[in-house]
Amino acid sequence: MKINVSNTAKIQTALDAFNGRATAHTADAAEVAAAAEKAEAALAGVKLRNRRGAVVNALSGQRLSNAYARKGYRVIRTAYTLQRFASGWFLVDLMTVKCYPTEKTGSSPVRVSPAAAADILAAAGVEVDTDLQDFLNSIPTDDDNWIAQENKRMQDKRDAEAKKKQQEADEFLAEIFA
Repeated sequence: MKINVSNTAKIQTALDAFNGRATAHTADAAEVAAAAEKAEAALAGVKLRNRRGAVVNALSGQRLSNAYARKGYRVIRTAYTLQRFASGWFLVDLMTVKCYPTEKTGSSPVRVSPAAAADILAAAGVEVDTDLQDFLNSIPTDDDNWIAQENKRMQDKRDAEAKKKQQEADEFLAEIFA
């Protein structure tokens, strides 16, 4: 999946298909666009060519009161990943997760390449000495590998959830037919 965040209709269609009947606490196209704008603002001071490859993970919804948590309720939320390409921010992954209502929501800090990190330090007025610059340059910048690792982590999480659901279904059927 790779959908430009400016294409709100396509993003909303993907979210609707992914979330099913769940509507409360799930993401919508406006929330995804707002997360992309917030991430772009966090990259202020980074050269345009160094913004490519930045990644943000986000979890939809708002934190709910403790009254819901005490009863053991879980809510369905949308976890999504945004990635910065040369032409802008794109939605690259979606996942439905069940969370306790009091869990933190929102977006993670923007993960950037070493070149972008050097730009951020320079914009902040921090002098980058040669040892730090050598260290930053020694970090592998294979963006595709970095992205693949993140996608694999999210896929493993989805697989674990699916396996857990299958085990619960098997146990339920075993109880019925035992």
